[in-house]
Amino acid sequence: MLAVGFLMAPAGAEEEESFSPNLALGFIWKEDGTTLSPQNKLPDEAEAHTNGRADFEQYPGFRANREATKVGEWTTDEVAYDQSISVDQAIVWWKGKDPDYEADCEWTFKFRVNGGDIDESVVTCSSNGDNLERETWGLGWAYDLVKGDNFGFEVWYEGWEDADIY
Repeated sequence: MLAVGFLMAPAGAEEEESFSPNLALGFIWKEDGTTLSPQNKLPDEAEAHTNGRADFEQYPGFRANREATKVGEWTTDEVAYDQSISVDQAIVWWKGKDPDYEADCEWTFKFRVNGGDIDESVVTCSSNGDNLERETWGLGWAYDLVKGDNFGFEVWYEGWEDADIY
């Protein structure tokens, strides 16, 4: 889950009364396995999860040359007016799938505006992947959007074992 806060003001706000609601949104995995949604899971929705695929070279007795793989992406429609956005933290529930290896993993979170990379954070897993864990990392991104911009997020996983991500 990515936690996002918005500070929004309509275009021409300097001429209007102050309009600056703070909205906190969380983005969750959806069942298609590749997108995030800016809403909570509804009671009748199935629990969604996706896989973080480990990409590495396997040799007898060891693995080498791991690479990051894309887990998911979410992009908004164009924003209707100028606004500021802050992305405060990322929260991931995950568990490794191979009991013979520790994940020793990294997550990469990318913030994009109009298809271009604006900010990126690479964080290290706190756990080894043996148990289902909730991990939280501070991102601290902020960006001013203008009417017509769209923004999005990409999530990447790099580890020595595949992971179930909730």
